[in-house]
Amino acid sequence: MKNKNIENYFEKFLPHSYIETLEKSKLNNIGFNSLISKRNKLINALKLINVELDKLAHERQLLISQTTFIKKKYIPKVYYKQYYKKNQSTLFSHIIIKYHLISKTIYFGKVDSLIILFSNLNLQLDVKNFKEKIFPLLLPKVLDFLSNIKNEAEFKNLKIKSTQLISFIIEMENNVADFENNGSLLDYIKSLS
Repeated sequence: MKNKNIENYFEKFLPHSYIETLEKSKLNNIGFNSLISKRNKLINALKLINVELDKLAHERQLLISQTTFIKKKYIPKVYYKQYYKKNQSTLFSHIIIKYHLISKTIYFGKVDSLIILFSNLNLQLDVKNFKEKIFPLLLPKVLDFLSNIKNEAEFKNLKIKSTQLISFIIEMENNVADFENNGSLLDYIKSLS
């Protein structure tokens, strides 16, 4: 402490420019030490965050595995496929339902015949847009139908025929006719989502 007092005593006799430099040096040291202190606090905080992140990452990985299994087994997936049979120019379609780790394929029909059958929907259906326009209408009905299935055995024993799938759309035609009195077809389709 005595050395500091001696330094302060002699600083009074230094030229003004040197005194300014010494003051700047003191302020610089204070700022430097302050930033070092802040950095150390942040480094310690980051270490704590990393420990928590490691814990959460491990838990997250376990939960992802569990939710993937749950979604795969208990949330139905419905797909629409179009295909040509060997040596035929007719386009066929089917619906694939995956539920309770079981997959069922249901013949939906010849696309040309279905376009004619659903012509009352006024969707300007053709072979190219059939999937994009019909599947979004069919999907909510199929999912609603599957909501009554409680377990694997019920799903295994479930017999779904193309006539049922077609009836979902035809039922919609009737609802559309009722709905058109109060709104547009587009509004009705949006209400299904």
